[in-house]
Amino acid sequence: MKYLPSISVIVVALFCFTLTGCMTQTGVKQSEQFIETTYKILEASSIVYSNAMESASVLYREGKINEFQKHDILAIGTKFWSAYHAATDALIVYRKVQDAEGMAKINVALTEVSKVSGELLGYVNTFLNKEEVPK
Repeated sequence: MKYLPSISVIVVALFCFTLTGCMTQTGVKQSEQFIETTYKILEASSIVYSNAMESASVLYREGKINEFQKHDILAIGTKFWSAYHAATDALIVYRKVQDAEGMAKINVALTEVSKVSGELLGYVNTFLNKEEVPK
């Protein structure tokens, strides 16, 4: 648990580098690479989400997160899943038509996924190595 901040920074950095690479690709042949990269980003983001929520669960059981903070984390998690599903829906449509508009929609959705993932990790990380909070 004490290694989560450094691990989360690495994961977010890799996630952002992958996202940047995804956003710069164009052309027909690169469309397949764009799709593959998008799948990888979505997979990585779901891992980030799972790890952050598991960490939050442990922190809650240890008494380091109160009910209000738990609610905040769950609200951010809901925002994440909305963005994640918007990206997966956009990817499904893009696979059928493979046009610039679809690629733009995916990029917008992935940007939101990245933003909310960072928000979730940042918020959970604020509670690491803290003493119990009053209930």
